[in-house]
Amino acid sequence: RNTIAYIRYRLSVAGAQRLIFNQDALSLIYRYSGGVPRIVNTIADNALLEGFFERKETIDGGVLQNTLIDLGLVVSAK
Repeated sequence: RNTIAYIRYRLSVAGAQRLIFNQDALSLIYRYSGGVPRIVNTIADNALLEGFFERKETIDGGVLQNTLIDLGLVVSAK
């Protein structure tokens, strides 16, 4: 997918040595961004911040779900 290539590129420009998002997270980013770069950036940036707060080494689907809720893109089931 172009979205995954785009995220890889953006992370490499930022100095990342590996892909920080797992497959579940990448799928959610694509689904909720529709592949639009500005929305991809917003979701990914917020997920990285959420992952930092949660002390995660890899951004997974759970981190992405929390991010999507915080951004108002999905409604919490709570």
